[in-house]
Amino acid sequence: MVDANAVVTSTFRDSVSRAMESMGYFVPETILIVGLITILLVDLVLPKARSRSLFLPALGVVFAAMVALVPIFRDSRSLFEGMICVDPFSSFFKAFILLGTAVVILMSYLHGPFKAVRMGEYYCILLASVLGMFLMTSATDLLMIYLAIELVSIASFVLVVYVRQSRAGSEASLKYAVYSAVASGLMLYGISLFYGLTGSTKIVDVTRVLAQSTDSASMAIAAMLVLAGFAYKMASFPMHFWAPDVYEGAPTPITAFLSVASEAAGFAAFIRFVAAFKPGHDVMTAAGDRVTVDWVTLLALLAAFTMTLGNLAALFQKNIKRMLAYSSIAHAGYILMGIACVNTSGPEGWKAVAFYLLAYAFMNLGAFAVVILVANQLQTEDIDGYRGLIHKTPVLVIALTIFLISLIGIPPTAGFTGKLQLFMSAIDQNLIWLAVVMAVNTAVSAYYYFRVIKAMTLEDAPDELPMNVPALGVALVGLLVVPVIVLGTFFDRIVDLTHSLRLF
Repeated sequence: MVDANAVVTSTFRDSVSRAMESMGYFVPETILIVGLITILLVDLVLPKARSRSLFLPALGVVFAAMVALVPIFRDSRSLFEGMICVDPFSSFFKAFILLGTAVVILMSYLHGPFKAVRMGEYYCILLASVLGMFLMTSATDLLMIYLAIELVSIASFVLVVYVRQSRAGSEASLKYAVYSAVASGLMLYGISLFYGLTGSTKIVDVTRVLAQSTDSASMAIAAMLVLAGFAYKMASFPMHFWAPDVYEGAPTPITAFLSVASEAAGFAAFIRFVAAFKPGHDVMTAAGDRVTVDWVTLLALLAAFTMTLGNLAALFQKNIKRMLAYSSIAHAGYILMGIACVNTSGPEGWKAVAFYLLAYAFMNLGAFAVVILVANQLQTEDIDGYRGLIHKTPVLVIALTIFLISLIGIPPTAGFTGKLQLFMSAIDQNLIWLAVVMAVNTAVSAYYYFRVIKAMTLEDAPDELPMNVPALGVALVGLLVVPVIVLGTFFDRIVDLTHSLRLF
């Protein structure tokens, strides 16, 4: 007879062995966990005045996690019983998120309102949000995706309202929480339907079983509910309404963090989900007929609505952060266009999306860095407050002009190269109408971006008071300008890198 205790012991040992093997590929996440706990403990004994110096340990944690990514960058394997994976696709997005986080940490050190608050907890929560984003990029199970989104969202609620004296931040955090609760409920219900239909929450199992499903209506409802959860995290139509209020009310470094790192993590999780549903994915109807689910057309329509609504709403904004919020929604539409155009049966299809995300990160973070430096001096975020800025700080004006021109997509900037790749992807996939929509939206966006440039360079300043911009701020803006130009002119190496991104 088989010894039941021996079987249980053997099974336990096998589970522990697999878990320990998985931990060898979980080093970047482990560094984040240990780092955020250490920063929190150190902050308990530091005087409030010295807590701002914790930005250096936070940068150290980010750098250590980046180094730990290098040995596993090209590995592909499943971890922790198939809940997450390691592959070049997730490693690219993790490096992307860490790069954006490093810039946000520096922006937080420069942000004026943060000088009056304790910053240890802030960096701890920021790193916790990064941990959630790591899990989002690696998750191969729908429940893990949901839990990772919740970790990122809850941390973001606190970051948005971190300056407790800000009424705008409190209102933004409340709205963020309400929208998140709705999106979370929809997504969780969709996941429960998938589990009921397939008996599994793993993405691969779900798509394999649904290929022979006889309940196409339930499958469509489940997919739409899960899509709503992803749309909330990507700030795309029809779940984009939270972004303008939250981006305007949040501290500017957090606005930059949400618009770059958080959106990128949402897109990474969504790409992994969509990649499992091949173009023209067939399902069975109750009558035994096969019906083709046209994911390409669905995503193309979402992209068109998202970029159009974002650009049209941005035309009427007077606050530069709110304008950049609607701009972020429009750029989410451009990225969705890339997802609609890729060939999900091959790994090279994501190169245009990956390159555009990288270009967007530098130009958007750069724009928000300038907004922080100007707000520190002029105490305003209104576009009218930027009048005549060229006479006060020409360096920042030139940098912001480069970032805005790149956001439009004018050569020789990274934005032009990225949009050109997306445009050519649409042509290659015979989505001519979507390419036309993108071109029209790009022309529309030029109006509100050039409105800021016109105010800075051609209009008279309300006063002649000089601006004293810190050297660290100028250096940060300068470092962000360089890749915007380089990616617009010498982009071959980065394009080759994005060609190698493989999904597990």
